[in-house]
Amino acid sequence: SMYDCQVYEDGTPGPYFDTSRIDRAKARCKSQAEIDKRVYGKFVLDASRKYAQYEPTRHFIKPRPIPPTWHRYAAVDIGSGGVKGAHPPAISFVAISPDHRMGYVYKGWRGDDGRDYTSGDILDKFIDLRGDDRLVTQRFDQNAKDFGQIAMRIGEPFLPSEKHHDIGEDVVNTLFKNDMLFIFDDSVVSHSKTNDGPQLHKLGGEMLGLKRETTKAKAKDDFIDSMRYCVVGIPWDWSALRGEKTDEAKIAEKTAKQRHPTAEEITAEEIR
Repeated sequence: SMYDCQVYEDGTPGPYFDTSRIDRAKARCKSQAEIDKRVYGKFVLDASRKYAQYEPTRHFIKPRPIPPTWHRYAAVDIGSGGVKGAHPPAISFVAISPDHRMGYVYKGWRGDDGRDYTSGDILDKFIDLRGDDRLVTQRFDQNAKDFGQIAMRIGEPFLPSEKHHDIGEDVVNTLFKNDMLFIFDDSVVSHSKTNDGPQLHKLGGEMLGLKRETTKAKAKDDFIDSMRYCVVGIPWDWSALRGEKTDEAKIAEKTAKQRHPTAEEITAEEIR
């Protein structure tokens, strides 16, 4: 283990693995299983939740007012059409504090399974959901070139997203692990003129159910993809990795402990 490497066999201090360096290594790990493997040198089973650091009773919270000084971002995942088994489109909106150390997924939308959506349909839905929000950036899956062209022609410029899964998954897990990102329970709030009802519980369900070993073709990760595109493009302040928490993070953590899991979360946990 890294702790074993702090000293030589004769007891003299080693040059590399001091306590602070080990703590930083723990903070970079995505899960307890990875800590057991990389820090403590144990044998572990890798087959597990892809987003193991997301805990619904901690990170799925009651909506709270977002101050006007916070910065807002959004991203769109176009999906893969309406045929059976295809991936539906999804949209995520994230607000972050001015110090870039706290963020809320405060609204979003996931399309219906089996329904075919055009790029124009998805763009209309995005504009409807955005409403009066002033966004710092809005990103999209650059593989959907027709969406980008249609958006540009009506004066809606989108930036390309970072699509590498390893990068995005590491950012998302690190944010949840350090209580820097939370998802609003929108079951009592409607943001869309079309009144689609609660949406973000779908994101929470995907976070709980997605496995590392599941292939992309079979993965239910459509909402996750749009959120991943959004958060990976945000300039987070990673000083939280040193264990420094804002007052808001402490309040959110305390509040989250008092919340009971939703029916969807209980079902996802039973399946897991």
